[in-house]
Amino acid sequence: MLHVEKKSTLTTWLQAVNGQLQARRIETQSLTRPKRNRERERARREARILFSQFYAEQAMGLAN
Repeated sequence: MLHVEKKSTLTTWLQAVNGQLQARRIETQSLTRPKRNRERERARREARILFSQFYAEQAMGLAN
């Protein structure tokens, strides 16, 4: 009998979680996304490359 209660409790819990996830999906689908700022994305990408080069050069300097 205990096994049946655990199974129904787990089923109820999973249904509640799935309901919450479905509600969140519907909520996020209804929101409009802001337009992409491609210039900012490009600048961030370049900055990441420059920082990685800088840290690589620093590491080489410390290794010598």
